[in-house]
Amino acid sequence: MTLKNIYSPTPFCIGGFDSAWSGRNKGGLCLAEIGPLGIRPLFGPESVNFFEAATAINIHASEKALLLMIDQPIIVPNDFGSRPVESLIGSLVGKLKGGIQRAGRKKDGGMLFGENAPIWEFLELIDVSLNPVSAFTMKMGRACVETYPCLAILGLFPEFLERGIVARYNPSRKTFEQSDWKKLCEGIAIYLEEAGLADWDKWCKNMAALNRKPSKQEQDQLDSLICFLSGLVIWRYGLNAGMIVGDTERGYISSPANTQLVNLLRPSAASKGVSLVCNL
Repeated sequence: MTLKNIYSPTPFCIGGFDSAWSGRNKGGLCLAEIGPLGIRPLFGPESVNFFEAATAINIHASEKALLLMIDQPIIVPNDFGSRPVESLIGSLVGKLKGGIQRAGRKKDGGMLFGENAPIWEFLELIDVSLNPVSAFTMKMGRACVETYPCLAILGLFPEFLERGIVARYNPSRKTFEQSDWKKLCEGIAIYLEEAGLADWDKWCKNMAALNRKPSKQEQDQLDSLICFLSGLVIWRYGLNAGMIVGDTERGYISSPANTQLVNLLRPSAASKGVSLVCNL
């Protein structure tokens, strides 16, 4: 899979948003534009809250087609428990010594996904479709697609699958490994350099060279780049290098994919009755 020679006859924006779920905290956002002359960064990666993210998107992606990949559930019909897609992905990630956050309308008193949760206002402010299928082939319009950095990493970097442990790059956790942070930043930098995003490539190389533990804000910004790469892969290759797990009624997660990852998920998806759409 190559990300060289990225261009679009008409301007098109791809963004990655690692939201904080809660309205009280900040996440990370990055935006890039693809046009006839190639690809260029427009914004970030920077720490933003929901309102700041919506403002940046509406300024930099005004009157342009937009694919925004967000690390937050955006279809949550269940009040409690977990969505089927979370049970499926969570089972795999658990075997790899990781975890997944569960989404429910009444979780945390409804602050995250209840009727007045900030995510719904954010989606209204940026005026997007929530259909992941259209995003794989879209040339115009605005779409927001749910992704999950942990899964995206497994799709982009199968070596983490092969070693049997997810990337341990969250500085807030006791399991954090500086070597994983370095390896991940270097791997993302390779993709960004290939795509022609020199500023973001340099940012990742600087993060890889840190001689200290990264801040949570820096991790959020890195996650926004992972979300962005998910969108870039999906935009360029569709279901030949990406997958949609779940559906628009019960919730889904979209991610880059590889044959090893898909083969691990397919049997469980079939047994749990969870849709998995991918050409691999």
